[in-house]
Amino acid sequence: MAYVFKIFDTLQQPVQLEALTGRRPMLAYPVRTVFKAEDAIPTQARRILLQVGLHGTEEWMVRDDATSIMSQTRPTRALKRYVARSPILRLTPGAYLRMWAVVLPAGMTVKLDVSDWVDDGCFGKVGVEVTYRVGGDTSVKEASFLTSPSLAPNGAQPQQDSGAFGSGLQQMHTELLIPPAIVDNAASLDNWSDGVTAEIAVYYQGSPRVVDLVVFEEPYRFAADTADALWPLPMLTGADGKIATDLPSDYPVRQSKSGQTGGGTYAQADAALRQREIGPLLWCHTTHVESAAGYTDAEPDPATVTSTSYVEVLSGASSYNTDRPGVSVSCGANARVQKFTHHTLVLRDKDNVVPVRCWIRAKNSAGGEIGTIRFMSADYSIAEVVVTGTSYAWFSATGHLRCGLGPEDTTLLQVLAMVTGGTLSWTAIAVEYAHIA
Repeated sequence: MAYVFKIFDTLQQPVQLEALTGRRPMLAYPVRTVFKAEDAIPTQARRILLQVGLHGTEEWMVRDDATSIMSQTRPTRALKRYVARSPILRLTPGAYLRMWAVVLPAGMTVKLDVSDWVDDGCFGKVGVEVTYRVGGDTSVKEASFLTSPSLAPNGAQPQQDSGAFGSGLQQMHTELLIPPAIVDNAASLDNWSDGVTAEIAVYYQGSPRVVDLVVFEEPYRFAADTADALWPLPMLTGADGKIATDLPSDYPVRQSKSGQTGGGTYAQADAALRQREIGPLLWCHTTHVESAAGYTDAEPDPATVTSTSYVEVLSGASSYNTDRPGVSVSCGANARVQKFTHHTLVLRDKDNVVPVRCWIRAKNSAGGEIGTIRFMSADYSIAEVVVTGTSYAWFSATGHLRCGLGPEDTTLLQVLAMVTGGTLSWTAIAVEYAHIA
């Protein structure tokens, strides 16, 4: 086998298309600029795949007052409290994950001393677990960071007038979470470059004060077997993984040589086709509420639905209503595919759609019960997910939701649910772009 690889260190540049129009000389350099731009598309990837934090909560779970010896009023150091989870999401080819957070100094923890709860020092740890999968292979990566301790009495949060901004607000991040299965050779990188999925879980230990946290993609590098077809990149690269200085010939060619399409227009067309597969994560949500979290809860408390008619899961409203709060999915406009953007399919400034997969981590209270969740971005724009299990699992369905013509267009996503009986419990929601052929 022979391999080519690409190091993602060059940002995409604007492409001048005039030299590629009709009745122009067939020269290599304008074609090379298109290859260069297409090869650099993954370098733009910084997709946020999971988010958690205060998110409007007014109080920290971590207390500022003195420890009670009679009962547990603070977290311990050891317990992992999972605060956010993602479904199995497909990654941009050649990209892996990193966690970044804005935090305040950690609060006090406790331990049990015989029968009394006593202080165990200020301690905060934030961690992420990622399960990568490709084909039949699985690779697990975990990373974490420690937040600085509070120096205030009882490990209290900042008390001065300037608040958090004047006392220790920090940015923290992990290393790039490259799958451990990747070793220093092209064959290993090839296996983990394309078609990789990731399932993410974020946890807290001790008493961290996380203001906001994201897990996002970061470009790394890409490798491919020269005999493979349908690369997601044209792969006009040299032996060093950098962009080649020029095309293999003085004029555009269909492929550089027999058995290797890289450097030719065949690869360019294949890459344009493949790059439609990845789009934004439009929304993710967790039921973790910082001020209401329990000191001994290993998972967030679920939200529940018992209504046999549709109710909005966040507000309890009885129907979709644009006068009530919701979530914008206007970013989906950047992921519209060509077949949905033709002028005959766009209704002025009112409608345009993006293909999506809607996810919910949920369960029913008993067998035979069915929960139905409606994702609505208009009263006529609906994608439905059916929940049938009695253990927490991710359930999903594809559909199309209104997203508008651009990120500035107003959209309002609301989620409604009903059950045939019993109780539907859920802990997380996600809406991602879905390539639907």
